[in-house]
Amino acid sequence: MSAYPRPPEPGAFPLADSSLDTTRRLDRTADKALVVLGCRIAWTGNGRLAGAGGRRVRAAAETFHQEKCTLLVASGGRAWNGVVEADAMRDALVRLGVPTACVLCERCSLTTRGNAQFTSALLSRMGIDRALLVTCDWHMSRARALFLGYGLAVEVAPAVSPPARAWTRAWRWGRERMATRLDATRGIPHASP
Repeated sequence: MSAYPRPPEPGAFPLADSSLDTTRRLDRTADKALVVLGCRIAWTGNGRLAGAGGRRVRAAAETFHQEKCTLLVASGGRAWNGVVEADAMRDALVRLGVPTACVLCERCSLTTRGNAQFTSALLSRMGIDRALLVTCDWHMSRARALFLGYGLAVEVAPAVSPPARAWTRAWRWGRERMATRLDATRGIPHASP
């Protein structure tokens, strides 16, 4: 048995504890949502998100305020130490000044492909076809291609990673290249970045 639950079918979306009415078309800035992708959740000693998760959340909050967005989707359903990525990101975003009512949690995805599939379907149901995408800079190309493949026009707002050693950069490059090939063999929609 897998440590993670099987993802629900597209169309079954738990929408978090948000008062945002997903049936209405939002104002001018809401036709382009902000999406932040989940990753391993870890905390600093003072209870803030650490590592890549912390960088992504800080970049998302900063972009949310700069772009004057009205909708932010925290995408990620994997649980780390009993905490779901989307929920941890929502809480961190709220601490950084993003109103709770503006954050939707997409909790179905367990992979980047799932992030693209479920988030694109969720936004499509809301009449939104454009998004600003936040993830690590080294992960952005593949993530953007997947979101484009699922029909969402994407602009990028990368979370800049700290300088990495050659081994780490090579591992990231190989991981993304292999994942892109696997996406192609699984029949995942793919648009050129």
